[in-house]
Amino acid sequence: MTTIDHISTRPGGSDIPAGKAYFETSTNKFVVWNGSSWIDLHSDGDGTGAIANQYSVDFDGTNDVISGPAVGTTVGTCSMWFYNDDVITTSSVGQVLLNSKSYNFGIVLGNQTGLSNEVIAIQYSGGRFGYTGAGLSIPSGWHHVMVAWVSNSSTNSGNAGYDIWLDGVKVGNDSQSAPSSPETLATSGNGFHIGARLGTGSVYRPFDGKIDEFAVWSTDVSSDISTIYNGGAGAVDLNALSTAPEIWWRMGDDDAGTGTTITNQGSEGSNANGTLVNGPIFSSDVPS
Repeated sequence: MTTIDHISTRPGGSDIPAGKAYFETSTNKFVVWNGSSWIDLHSDGDGTGAIANQYSVDFDGTNDVISGPAVGTTVGTCSMWFYNDDVITTSSVGQVLLNSKSYNFGIVLGNQTGLSNEVIAIQYSGGRFGYTGAGLSIPSGWHHVMVAWVSNSSTNSGNAGYDIWLDGVKVGNDSQSAPSSPETLATSGNGFHIGARLGTGSVYRPFDGKIDEFAVWSTDVSSDISTIYNGGAGAVDLNALSTAPEIWWRMGDDDAGTGTTITNQGSEGSNANGTLVNGPIFSSDVPS
């Protein structure tokens, strides 16, 4: 009979061969050392495991932002975890999670112009896709949001558009002047931004809270939403999906939680690294 070694807590890994598996008694999880980090195995057999996650980035709601380069990546899918310090309602002042092209594309929490009773909006070249409804709110805490361009969307009455998922559930239900093709991240100028819109020396609609595991794919990977959301249990190895992201910012886990660089783990490589601007800090509070 084959047995697996038991450990109480996972060790540092420097002397462990890649692929070595253990049963960790402190968490009751099977864990595997992949040569650089520990992976927690899913029980569904999909081959995509949870991944060690130590850091997120904390934004002060005043002027903190992460700046990304002008890479021009098509936003087929965008995924991230966010911790909103305040309850988000349909009357909350808008807070930017993602912004690109001088506000011509973005993902915003709270009230925006163009739609009524919205708590999540995708602002897009004069049009909108949204999650709307009287009395809606998003409680303070960790949440996962994903948007994906699909040919038969709920936001645009069966036509092409960006669908929206909140905490693993499709919620997008409204649109205005819906565009006919997916947007791209900025190809010139001051690039794209996380946590606020960053203009020429000015910050608009800053986010108050934390963001983790930001990722962009050039195609629709919404069929993987269950794996990516992971039942609310936190980060998974996005590069182990059938389609890996072009941009994947782990928000400090690949940078030891120090410095001002966010190293891109997606296929764009260092061409899509991010930079902390105005002093956002690494936090040990992560989705789990």
